Amino acid sequence: MPTVPIQRRRASRGVLALVVSLIGLGLLLSGQVLVVVTANQVGVVFNQINGSLRSITEGLNIILPFIEQVTLYNSRVQAITMSSSRVESAQGGEDPLEVLSSEGLVIGVDLTVLYQIDRTKINQIHLTLGPDYANTFLRPNIRSVVRIQFAEFNAIDIIGTGRAQLQAAIEDSLGKVMRDRDINLVSVNLREIRLPEQVPSRQP
Repeated sequence: MPTVPIQRRRASRGVLALVVSLIGLGLLLSGQVLVVVTANQVGVVFNQINGSLRSITEGLNIILPFIEQVTLYNSRVQAITMSSSRVESAQGGEDPLEVLSSEGLVIGVDLTVLYQIDRTKINQIHLTLGPDYANTFLRPNIRSVVRIQFAEFNAIDIIGTGRAQLQAAIEDSLGKVMRDRDINLVSVNLREIRLPEQVPSRQP
């Protein structure tokens, strides 16, 4: 009778709807559809099919499972410390900074750089720098700028009247490098400057 195929089709549709519902629920519970972005974060969503990027901000965000990939970035003020101290250095004590003064003396420097990404430029940051930008971009450029600026001062000036001028020069030069990549420099703190035991006296 014709009612049998109709009943079968209805049953099949019911089973299909149940399967789809269960899959949808499973995706929701596994976090594949909903992404929570906190107040101190900003996210980049990469579409693996067409290669497009879009940003997501604080709150509950819906993404396409298996198609879109989310990377979250910290948007707070963050710190990079270069120090010979194993406790303070983010590299486990293997990130000390040594520079040369204008007269060629080796000087040890401990410093902390505070920075913050530009939330409105997060897609560009993700595209050009990626999530590991602190290690691949910031640390090498901090080292480079600090070494260049220290080389402009002699040792006596570095620990004396020239220290404020040196710090200002570092902040100005490093700030420009970082702004070009959509990262804002908050401050540079020259926490400790270690001179060699034998430092020539200033000539009268």
